[in-house]
Amino acid sequence: MVHEFVVLKTDIKAADLPLTNGVVTEDDYTTMGEVADLEPSASGTLTATLTAGHYAIICNLPGHVSQGMVTDLTVQ
Repeated sequence: MVHEFVVLKTDIKAADLPLTNGVVTEDDYTTMGEVADLEPSASGTLTATLTAGHYAIICNLPGHVSQGMVTDLTVQ
């Protein structure tokens, strides 16, 4: 199954992000970077400069956020 890794700057917890048709509308947030369409056993690299704040890390393919493919990151 293909996945992706998206980092969004937001005050909203990752599991609470609103969904439209099973995905988060990324344009509603500051996207800090993304590794898209990772095939099984594949790897990717993402380099991002994160300032202090809260970030939601999600797999934003249809249905993946609602299945819990999310986590939160706080930078201090």
